[in-house]
Amino acid sequence: MDLYVSIAGAREIALRFERMPEAVRSHLVRALQNIGEELAQRQRAAAPRRTGRLVSEIGEVAIIQGEGFVRASISVNAPSQREAVKAAALEYGAPGRRGRFEVRAHQRRHRGIDQVVHRYMRGARLIESRYLRGPFAAMKQQIEDEIRDAVLAGINEAQ
Repeated sequence: MDLYVSIAGAREIALRFERMPEAVRSHLVRALQNIGEELAQRQRAAAPRRTGRLVSEIGEVAIIQGEGFVRASISVNAPSQREAVKAAALEYGAPGRRGRFEVRAHQRRHRGIDQVVHRYMRGARLIESRYLRGPFAAMKQQIEDEIRDAVLAGINEAQ
């Protein structure tokens, strides 16, 4: 059985087999589900909590299985593109001119007077919080160990 393991950055851990025995697949799916739930919990704990919306948007574990692969992912389930951009800005930061965004026209009340604020561009200077990548980096060795153990347990069961 040919085995290929790839841990690429903070976004992808791939495990590919030429012919994956069902025992290995089932052990691997269980291990990825457990790892994913723990990672999602750590990411929720590390997320900025100004309004609490971002914490609720960190999704559940999605396990995708295909011929010769098993993939697990956790994503931010933002209800709109605007919310997704906010989540990305908090994760990666928005320094200087690159972090410019549009503020829509709106009305506000200040000292009893209604004011109209016209649309304008604003520069964001957000420092990256690494609420997604930080917990992943901290768990990287544990993830590797649990995947290895699951694969070995599945191989032993298959033989």
